[in-house]
Amino acid sequence: LPLAYSSWMAATENINPFGSGCFVASSPLGCQADPEVKCERGSDQNFALIIIGLSQIVTYFIIPPCSMMALYKLLHKAKKEHQSSKGMKQLIEGARKRLLRDVMIQISLYLFSFWATY
Repeated sequence: LPLAYSSWMAATENINPFGSGCFVASSPLGCQADPEVKCERGSDQNFALIIIGLSQIVTYFIIPPCSMMALYKLLHKAKKEHQSSKGMKQLIEGARKRLLRDVMIQISLYLFSFWATY
């Protein structure tokens, strides 16, 4: 996605110099103050910024919780399948409940730390 985005921005002339780096804008920074710099260069990039923003939202706030919930459901399903055996049911029932609780705590901590560092 970053390669596609930067290639598209370069092709539409929306990457402009800024000091020792560059930034995305339709015109160079400070072009109004310098008469030698054209203020019309690239096209409007609002659509691209919306696409990039939505892809980041999906990447950070939808995919991780869905994958963690899928993992939890998989463990919960395994728990239900093993509950049908009656011989060791009482011995492993407490261990499975602790496992599911620990997995849920780990999921919560992972998502909290992931979102906190974003």
